[in-house]
Amino acid sequence: MKIYILTHSGVPKGATKKTLEKFDAYEYTTATTDYDPEDFENVILITGHYPPKHTGDGDRWKIYRKGNHIALDTGAALGETLACLCLDTNEEFYV
Repeated sequence: MKIYILTHSGVPKGATKKTLEKFDAYEYTTATTDYDPEDFENVILITGHYPPKHTGDGDRWKIYRKGNHIALDTGAALGETLACLCLDTNEEFYV
């Protein structure tokens, strides 16, 4: 069974799997995305808010995957494509 953590922008600095509930909703909407979180082994972290163009690698308007992190923001608010990811099949869709 896969375990997913879905959050708007990332997990708050210093958060671990065991301390996630100690942070409030605001902290999950303003956290800076860590594209290589170390504290979340065996968990897939899914974020939005920051287009992957900030990483400097990969196709900046496609879903970005690195380790156990999936970044879904593909720049739709900037006029680029809107992305969807099926968690059951791992299939990507773009509109």
